[in-house]
Amino acid sequence: MQNSTATKNQAIFKMRIKMDNFKRLKIIHFFPWSSWGTLGGTEKYILEIARYQSEIHDVSIVYPLQNQQHIEIIKKEYFTEIILPDSNPTANKWIAYGIKYSEAAASWEKLITLNKYDLVHFHCYEPYQLPYIKAARKQALKIIFTPHIVNFTCTNGNLINGLDKSVCDGEILVNRCNKCLNYREQNTPVGNLKQIINLSFKKWNFKKATNNFDKIMVLNEHYAGVLVHNKIMKKKLF
Repeated sequence: MQNSTATKNQAIFKMRIKMDNFKRLKIIHFFPWSSWGTLGGTEKYILEIARYQSEIHDVSIVYPLQNQQHIEIIKKEYFTEIILPDSNPTANKWIAYGIKYSEAAASWEKLITLNKYDLVHFHCYEPYQLPYIKAARKQALKIIFTPHIVNFTCTNGNLINGLDKSVCDGEILVNRCNKCLNYREQNTPVGNLKQIINLSFKKWNFKKATNNFDKIMVLNEHYAGVLVHNKIMKKKLF
């Protein structure tokens, strides 16, 4: 596997070339967690893409924040930061599974309806994001997705099979994933049933989400392989 920093820099450069060929667009990047201010690897990556894109395009970065009372818009040097009000999306299982709208999802739909964006770029993936993706599709936005960490298919978050420590291909196979997780967590029969339900929802949710992505930007060949194993068409990848 290539060096992570090097592959992210290559991906940024590739995105810049793609974007330079477009007309002036309104672009919005969606970051799924409240940890934006920590500026980890994913956040820095988004900022770098936003900096390049802002040379030609109007760029915004949006994220949900717990205890935020209203939509807040902050003008930065080269992009607009937008904060969505949200409660904890994992507290309600129907919101966590992406079946029910959260407060932030409703605010998101209002935001993209009023601002008429051309393109949305989703970064990382959590099942609760499905209503956000459906709302973007409803508004006929072009949708790009970048998986930054392997938890988009692997609940363990490392693509290592818990049974024999082999490298996993990342395909969401409910029975296989359940055995892997059970080896680590040693669930009770009730816990095992809940886990099977969670994995089934995860597979359903990810398929629904990826069907709505126009393009998926992969950071290395291994991630591309994981997506292909999950029946994502190669022509969607770049």
